[in-house]
Amino acid sequence: GVQMLRKLATPTLARTPAPPSAPMPLIRRVGRRRRVVALRKLLPDYSAVQNFCAELEAVLQTRDGPNGVVTFQDFDVSDNLISVSHLSRMFGLFAEFGTHVERLRVFGNRALDDEACGCLARWLGGVTEEAAPLELHLSDCSITDVGFRQLMEAFTGNAYAAFPRKSSNGPENWLPVYVRLENNYISQSSLSSAVEAGVAMRFRRTGPGCIARGLAKCALMVNADGSFTQRRGPPPQPQQDLARGTPESPLGSPGEAKQRKKASRKENQAVAQAEANANKAKANKANKQRGFDIGSGWEAPPQGGEPPWGEPPPAHGPGAYPPPGALGYGPMYL
Repeated sequence: GVQMLRKLATPTLARTPAPPSAPMPLIRRVGRRRRVVALRKLLPDYSAVQNFCAELEAVLQTRDGPNGVVTFQDFDVSDNLISVSHLSRMFGLFAEFGTHVERLRVFGNRALDDEACGCLARWLGGVTEEAAPLELHLSDCSITDVGFRQLMEAFTGNAYAAFPRKSSNGPENWLPVYVRLENNYISQSSLSSAVEAGVAMRFRRTGPGCIARGLAKCALMVNADGSFTQRRGPPPQPQQDLARGTPESPLGSPGEAKQRKKASRKENQAVAQAEANANKAKANKANKQRGFDIGSGWEAPPQGGEPPWGEPPPAHGPGAYPPPGALGYGPMYL
């Protein structure tokens, strides 16, 4: 009983709630002079992108890099549906503060269209050689010939002749900016024209140490056979609120980019198969009109023909024509 009375008489101390922890910074420091943005698939909605843009502006205002220039070793905001207005704000901040972005990754964003490319081109047209990017990853977006021309004009018309990056070892060792533009909506003629004009060069990276060198302003990623991979038709038009980014309308989940890429791949395969089937049917029709049966290799007689045309020879056994196994004919090719 005495212990119970003592327990009742002892005042209980209320637990003091722990102070709320500060949110983790979206922009990390690497070493003393560089920073890194690693936000692939981590900006799922409007508020997240808005907070990131505010933090980016605050970091750039510090001007704590060499000569007052903030340097990003890697700036990765890929596979996020970032609105045109937010992309314009990011590229505008780069231009305003003379930011050095070594590697810019904005791939997998269907809101990166020709309008956003114009904002990107304005930044690229004014960077110095010291602040010029080394890599631009812009694949799987909604860039057409218009946006592509804006990028090429930014490289050629740069105010400081920053592209390609010069080297003391001679022009053959100059460094074009490495650009990835696969799976956009750029015509093959525009890409080839840029290469023929010397603005771009075909390049295929086969490993981390593989670096493009030459007089071209940029090095465009190509397939093993030197071809460019682009989508067909016009880019899909995002909804008005998605393209402009309103608080009432989220910008999509991180998994949407992967689903869109998969759906686009299936659509391209279906279009290519339909074209192949149409070409095959057209060729068969033309051959039949000329009186040639592809299946048996037998040439039909002209209208009103008399023997020795007669009936078509058998496809098997003695007298078969053409002989089994002949190139392009015979049962083995059916």
